Parts: sequence; structure tokens; C-alpha cells
Amino acid sequence: MNPRVYSLLISAFVLASWSTMVSAATIDLAYVAAATAIDEGPQDGTFDAELGGDSLGQVDNNGFVNIRTAFEFSLATLPDGAAVQSATLSLVMNAGEGPRQIEFHGYEGDGVAGLDDMAMDGLIDSVSLGPGFGIALAIDVTAYIDALVNSGAGFAGFNVREEPANAASFVIADIVMQGGARPELSVTFVPLPGAFGLMLGGLGLIGLRRARQG
Repeated sequence: MNPRVYSLLISAFVLASWSTMVSAATIDLAYVAAATAIDEGPQDGTFDAELGGDSLGQVDNNGFVNIRTAFEFSLATLPDGAAVQSATLSLVMNAGEGPRQIEFHGYEGDGVAGLDDMAMDGLIDSVSLGPGFGIALAIDVTAYIDALVNSGAGFAGFNVREEPANAASFVIADIVMQGGARPELSVTFVPLPGAFGLMLGGLGLIGLRRARQG
């Protein structure tokens, strides 16, 4: 075989092997902690108690009482140095009355959703909701997740609230928190190649250059 052709084939093989190491991958994460809490009227910005049972997932702000829900996702399955290409928070909400303005705020979590997390501010998006049931929402959280990964954070937290207050609302909105429609964080990323991967990429490029010069 012509040495130049042989060199091209080897270089192509090495580069193909390297590309598989840095190809994009997607993981779907379920929340690891969740809580719903109430700022009892007249609301003062301090959340007084968590609501359990069927109240998990409720979201409401009628100007007197404020109810918010927070949940957190572990980022432990993302490899160190991963480059986040896209991230989407998917969830389903019910709102018997509307329209209502729902805000999504992000915060660095700790694996435990609690009262303090309800007041964490970090607006990501705001959507007009309802009226309706089984409303599927997909919130782009790419910049937020990328910043968390780059900082080495272990958990991504979100709190969901109604803002501004809607004094005309009598029916509490809610997030579906169980089953296949529960909140999910989908992250597409490219892993940072290790030392071996960088070496393969370098060898492939050197080989390709020499073959072209030959």
C-alpha cells in the first residue's frame, strides 16, 4: 500500500476514535428533593411552613397567601468539565383559572428542598399559564445549568411561583409531581476528553498533516 494512503487511513481511524470520545450525550434527570411551602397571609416574604401530602406541587399567589414549590436535581452524573450544549426543564401544570403568570427561578441547591429555597431569586423564565389542565411546559435553562456545572455545583434547584399576585384566583394551580409527567431536567453535553483522548486527537492531526505534505 502506498505509504501516504496508509498514513491517511491511520489518521482517519485515530480521528474517528477521538471524535467518539467527545460526541454529545443526553441525560434525563429526575428530581431528588421537592417541597411546597406557604407564606401565610398577610404574606411578608418569609415562608412559614411546608405543605405535605396532596399539597406537594401547589403554586398560588392571591395577594394574601403565597404558595410556592421547589425541587432539586443532582448534577453528579455530569462528568467534570462537561460542556453543556442545551438543558431543558420539562413539567406539566394544571390551572383551573387563568391566565396566570408563572415564574421559574434557579438557585444552587444542596439536595434538600426547604423553606429558605422558596425565597431564592434567580429568574430564568416567565410564562402565561391556563386556564387548562395537563399543560406541558419546556423551559430553556441552558445558561443556568452551564453556569452551575462550570462552578462545580452539585445540585440545580428551581422554585416555581405565581408573580405578580392574582387576587382574582380562587383555584390553586399545581405541578404534576408524580409518574411520567413529573418534573424532569434533560441535559445535552459534550464531555471533556481526558489525557488519552487529547493525545489521540493530536496524533491524528499530526498524521493527517504529514500525509498531506507527503
